Amino acid sequence: MPVNEFELEKVNIRMVPDAPMYSQTAISGPEDAVYMVADLLKDMDRECVCVINVNAANRPINVNVVSIGAVNYAVCHPADIFKAAVLSNATGMLLVHNHPSGNVNPSKDDIKVTDRMTKASEIMGINLLDHVIVDPALTKYYSIKANEVCTYNRGAEKNINEEAIRNNVRR
Repeated sequence: MPVNEFELEKVNIRMVPDAPMYSQTAISGPEDAVYMVADLLKDMDRECVCVINVNAANRPINVNVVSIGAVNYAVCHPADIFKAAVLSNATGMLLVHNHPSGNVNPSKDDIKVTDRMTKASEIMGINLLDHVIVDPALTKYYSIKANEVCTYNRGAEKNINEEAIRNNVRR
């Protein structure tokens, strides 16, 4: 408690690293983003919003779980979405969240959040690369940027080099 009523507390704002778990392989599309957060989202019974922050080469810097909500919604504010991006000097980000219902089509709120984040990203200078919605079984996803439902083929040939992922993941 301050001694003087006009005295302000001094604070430090910084990111605290967690155990590394992601690749340095560049993200080339929404399927790569789904692949990165698959282990985080696969067992979620509620909506979970994640942000993948990337550098100028679209290589992931970090992943931040922004919100864990209810069965059919999650609240996320632009300040929460941008916090880790700003602190990690990201030049781009991808939003990824799950729909426990299995319906990957975006809700009206999903579209509103994407529009709001697109405007905010233009102001902040941190590109919103996509907003991706996944089903609980991780068999399909919806890319708002591409405006389409896609099948997620984890075992199929992908843009991501899985050997590079295994070699770049630090435990």
